Amino acid sequence: MKKLLTFFATTALTVTAPLSVIACKKDSNKNNPGDYDFETNKNDFINLVTTIFNANFSKYMEQIRFIYENESPFDNKLNVDYLKNNNNEINSGKGTAFEFVKTEISKVIKWSDVLVEINKNVVQNINYKNLIIPGENPLVSGFQIDNLIISGESSEISIIDINFSSTITFQGKNGDKEFHDISYKSQINLISSFDIAGELNEISDNVKNLLSEKELANSFIVESNKGNASSISKDIISSNGEVFKSVNKTLNSVTIANPDFKIDFGEMGLSFNSNNLAIGSTKYSNLWNAWTSGQSGSDFQIKFRDEIKKFNLGEDADLEFLVDALTTNESNQIATRTESQNVKSKVELFSNMSVQINLFNVEENLMSNYTFKTQLDNSSPNFEFNVLKDSRLISLFGIDITDLKIKYKNDSLELADNFIAVRQLTEEKDTMTLYKKFIKDVLFYQAYIINQGPGSEIDSYTKRVFNRPSYWKNNVHINQILDFADYSEDLWDAANEDAKKIKEYWEFTNYFIGQGNTSGSFFAQTMFIDERGNFWLSHIADGSAFKIGVSVQNMLFSTFLFSNGVKDRNITSAGFGMQWTNDQIKFGSDINMKVI
Repeated sequence: MKKLLTFFATTALTVTAPLSVIACKKDSNKNNPGDYDFETNKNDFINLVTTIFNANFSKYMEQIRFIYENESPFDNKLNVDYLKNNNNEINSGKGTAFEFVKTEISKVIKWSDVLVEINKNVVQNINYKNLIIPGENPLVSGFQIDNLIISGESSEISIIDINFSSTITFQGKNGDKEFHDISYKSQINLISSFDIAGELNEISDNVKNLLSEKELANSFIVESNKGNASSISKDIISSNGEVFKSVNKTLNSVTIANPDFKIDFGEMGLSFNSNNLAIGSTKYSNLWNAWTSGQSGSDFQIKFRDEIKKFNLGEDADLEFLVDALTTNESNQIATRTESQNVKSKVELFSNMSVQINLFNVEENLMSNYTFKTQLDNSSPNFEFNVLKDSRLISLFGIDITDLKIKYKNDSLELADNFIAVRQLTEEKDTMTLYKKFIKDVLFYQAYIINQGPGSEIDSYTKRVFNRPSYWKNNVHINQILDFADYSEDLWDAANEDAKKIKEYWEFTNYFIGQGNTSGSFFAQTMFIDERGNFWLSHIADGSAFKIGVSVQNMLFSTFLFSNGVKDRNITSAGFGMQWTNDQIKFGSDINMKVI
């Protein structure tokens, strides 16, 4: 029986402008679920439009966050006294005063520029062709100011809190017109004193300039081998974390000569948007057969096959040979290497850098991420990669500094959000050591989870047994199509303790993938258990494959280092997969598992 061991190789990213964490060019063939996922693409489309909307409104509003009334872009009538005298009417959201202030603020927004940027980066992006209504910009509806709230106790300042909104218009899956509302909040502080306005702007500029200084902008670091973005980001933004403490210490060093002003750190926080992430792996390209049936294949392939079988049977295997074959930077008969030539040539300059995980992949992914790259350029222009200092870099996180305020008398005035880049370095001495450690552990994990490997007592390589989740015994409905994502964690949690310890350390991501004759990777989306206890997985979201006569696809059990490395059904993460062609995978209670 033909058995395949497959390794996930990577290739360069196409530089486009979708708002995915890893921006990969997508085939628009709707008939191939491995290449096209409407909901994922729609979410990226909405995120990108929202990001462009927010970035432009932030740019326009930050110019007038602290503005002296005699230098404001507004009509002379709109001053501190006018706002204080008419605050009740303005706050009600109706009336002449409300409409007047709304009209004046709207003049600051260069809406035509927003539409031009949307057209360039969204409408003309082939990834979103199926979402664009022909001849129509997604923000064709324009923008609105929904409400204005006037406040401020000091006589010199009137605070205007503003909520802008717009509606994204696009073509739905069935061709119908669909809508998605977006909004942006900001604050204007109109000031009657030239000196007060000057001091507030100086404080704001000092904070921004300090965070963007070259040394500081490149100083934020966390060390971890984990590829789980959610876990790492929580450590970064935690008020007990080193990054938070460093930011707090830095901002406390801002000197303010006038005792009437004070930076308020009471509500300061760090936040992470998953779009602002660049991982150290690039796009999966294809699969390579590790062995063929019988004794065919090269001596290298036969040795690999024999050693992996001995390893899974708990016999004395050449583990070092297996790890080296899977982690070498050179392509071989086990693993392909299809990274960009740019990455390959740069990695060759380092003796212990993995072509699978490295700073040059991070750099490529950042360049392909329009959202992250734009925000980093605007907020931290002095950030830069350093090939020597970043040799252990495996991911880059974009982090927002939020809710900083300036206290003036009894008023609390909002500072603009700031943005920093945080490097994730491996705990190992280099990324090759990291990758070898990961692959070695995953070899053990993938053996343990099917109750094979060192210490097992099985007598046949084909006896692969998953532990049946106890939750499934009573709660998984028979003869019903279910979302596999809702139940997959149960399967991993049911593994034996040896497997669970490895997963807990790395916090990696598992997938079942079916491989067909067409290009693309068919990720399991739906599951089905029939009355005989047979367990089925399908890559088709509506479960239409669950019917008599559908051929069984090959099952690939895959483990990925980076949780964000599987995006839009494109594999963009260093990983490892074992595939068993048409073999039954059993549960401990003899429930059959198949993938279609």
